[in-house]
Amino acid sequence: MRRPPCQGAPRRRWRLGAVGTAALVPIYPAGAGAAALVLSVTLLRNGLDASASARRERWVILALAGVGILTQLASSLVWPVPSPLAAAPLPLDASARPNLLAAHDASWLRGWSRAHGLGPYASPREDAFWRLERSAGDDGASISELVSAFEVPLAAETPYTVSAVVRHDGDEFTATFMERTRTERARVETNSMPLSEGMLRLDATLAAKDGQVRLRSLHLVDLGGDWTYVEVGWPTLSAGETLQGYAPYANDPVWYAGLGWWLGLAATLLAAGTAGRAVATRIGTTPIAIGLTVGLGAQATLALQGLVRLGSNASRASGTLGDPNLLAHVAVITALAVVALAPQAPRLGAVALALALACVLASGSRAGVVGLLLAALVVLPILVPGLRSWPRKWPALLAVAGVMVVLFVAGAPVHRLVQPLAGDVNLQARLQAWSVAWTAASTRPLLGLGHERFGLAYEFAQPHEPGPRYRNTHPHNAALHLAAGSGFLVATAFAAAVIAVVVRAIRRRAWIALLVIGTALMLNLVDATLFHAAVALPAWVPSCVIASGRGDQNG
Repeated sequence: MRRPPCQGAPRRRWRLGAVGTAALVPIYPAGAGAAALVLSVTLLRNGLDASASARRERWVILALAGVGILTQLASSLVWPVPSPLAAAPLPLDASARPNLLAAHDASWLRGWSRAHGLGPYASPREDAFWRLERSAGDDGASISELVSAFEVPLAAETPYTVSAVVRHDGDEFTATFMERTRTERARVETNSMPLSEGMLRLDATLAAKDGQVRLRSLHLVDLGGDWTYVEVGWPTLSAGETLQGYAPYANDPVWYAGLGWWLGLAATLLAAGTAGRAVATRIGTTPIAIGLTVGLGAQATLALQGLVRLGSNASRASGTLGDPNLLAHVAVITALAVVALAPQAPRLGAVALALALACVLASGSRAGVVGLLLAALVVLPILVPGLRSWPRKWPALLAVAGVMVVLFVAGAPVHRLVQPLAGDVNLQARLQAWSVAWTAASTRPLLGLGHERFGLAYEFAQPHEPGPRYRNTHPHNAALHLAAGSGFLVATAFAAAVIAVVVRAIRRRAWIALLVIGTALMLNLVDATLFHAAVALPAWVPSCVIASGRGDQNG
């Protein structure tokens, strides 16, 4: 039998607990998930929600997690080693120091000659090598340097060892590593180790530098020998003064990492649904909305502080989440969740949207801007009628908006928001990631590659055309993320679960909750943030609470 809603001081404690837990979501989502789990266990004294909707939801989450775990177990038994790794010219060393270079970083290499300057990019080979021709032009001029524009950050006062495998068609090949940063360049004593006929490994130890530096990943000068082409591959850069075996840039995760991921996702969603419904029943959804707004305000404050402090040197803000795109997605979904959870408090929704705008502009995320603008077109007509009784506040709001515009023009990456997509490196990186993810999922449709193994597969995947290969540790698309990591069966099951939630929201006429889900899915067409707790929680709770007919007012 359920207990009656708390009264007096206990009710205030419930309200404060809900605000505090929700405030952690945009700031420290792991802490919010843990708090929701503890809160759910406490609420179990009153029994689980016995409604048919809640029971179906729990079974769907458990079934999806169960299928995902089974695919991870099966995938760990039959995970194929990428073919270039199977025939590696270097010994593989899983215990080696972290390698700061990916196998495809050599795709940035170009030849340089005094007569012609920089030539075309290296072209890919099937075995993780990248080829450059010696002739720089029709006049027979030869290249004298191999140059890469890709830079790697180094720790201060730490020596590093760089190496690469070189394959050529001549009797001899000589070259010297160049240690080149943005402020210095110097030749480094280079060792040559024959591996087989026409193949050798070059290595050099770079001197420790004072202060933070960025090293050009590969730069070879003084090219000599009788070769007509040269192929470079298997680059390594690691801290220390000794040469070691080869370690891929994307470490191959242990097989049980996927199990932990699925269990964590299921526990988070179950806890959020249980706690959200219980809190909505006892004290309403407004405290949850207030907490989300408080957390969003903290993220906006951190982003603006960073921009003001760094001024024109500011980069894209990421707040406490470590990634600017994630910050933007969290801000958009959290603001919409506030509107959905507290439709009777338009002022709170307006504040949340303003804070989300600050976070999105500071992050420089174009997908975030598009998502926020499209969602605002829907929610602003709902909020504006409630704001008409707030006329004296508008001058203050306009003043704050003016200050924000000045700050963003001075320091935020606004210029990135208006860059054309043609030739954009981020768009090119996503296209490369989508192509590899689709190929990987098609190759292993039932099991996928395994959790977080996309990065390793991508590292040795070669494009069909020469040019820079951009680093991708995930497919930048939620559906492809599931398909590549767990197979099409899991991706289809997830899509079916989402459709079921959407249908339920439509039947309940929970249009704002539906907008939250739709916006989260739209943002995840170009990224894979949907499974991060900071996005999953504000996207999931409104669908659980409002679409089930609970809360202060059905949105």
